[in-house]
Amino acid sequence: MSFFHRRHNRCMWAKRVGVICAQAWCSLILSSMDCTATTVIAITTADAAFIGVDACSAPRGEVCKLAVSKDMAVGISGHLADTATQFNALDIITQEIRHAGDFNSRVQALMSALEPALKRSLTWGFENSTTEYVSEYQGKLALGLLCAGIDKNGPQIVYISWRTENGRITRLDPSTFGRDKFDVIGTYDKFLEYLRKNPGWQKENPVKRIMKALEIETAAHPESVGPPFAVVRITKEKGVQWVSTGVCESAKSSNRAP
Repeated sequence: MSFFHRRHNRCMWAKRVGVICAQAWCSLILSSMDCTATTVIAITTADAAFIGVDACSAPRGEVCKLAVSKDMAVGISGHLADTATQFNALDIITQEIRHAGDFNSRVQALMSALEPALKRSLTWGFENSTTEYVSEYQGKLALGLLCAGIDKNGPQIVYISWRTENGRITRLDPSTFGRDKFDVIGTYDKFLEYLRKNPGWQKENPVKRIMKALEIETAAHPESVGPPFAVVRITKEKGVQWVSTGVCESAKSSNRAP
């Protein structure tokens, strides 16, 4: 079992333009936010890695929060996207994990590719939508990733996160877990209560364990966590296999692409 990470109930900047005209000039007010929360859970066994995510996003309804390649998957919690700087975490991560290389090299590549774009997005938010930024981000974790796959030592989970302060970002030290472990990020408070009372959860089938965690958080936080759930299984022999697609149909159809 891993330690648990700070709850991620962060938001996406959405660019809404309001125009205030006075005499010969207009000023653009760029503000508003689309709020999204997430529960992401990853589990490893002796020979496989599993990862599951919910799909709830308010007020948009549903969104895929799982990036996949043929042999790797990444669950995303926190600041997913904005329209002001065209930041899209899912697109950046998907592109990087589809490149050639082993599991650890692609984890490093996605961190390097994601960080500058994330910084631009949060800097813009701090400078142009200060109230929202301070309320939702200031001094908090802005983005968390759970990466699941197989390396030379077997199934792996890597947790990566960034903290933000005054528009700047700091990447925290990644955490890595091998076989027979699990980790949860995002919204997981009620699941943690359940786990304390039901240690037998850890002996259940991995897919049942994931579904149980997601169902518990959905029941507790239906406004921010909810179905349909996306779950994948990853093995050395078969790569990514979809257990449940959720709203990630486009990700499923492209995860075998080079």
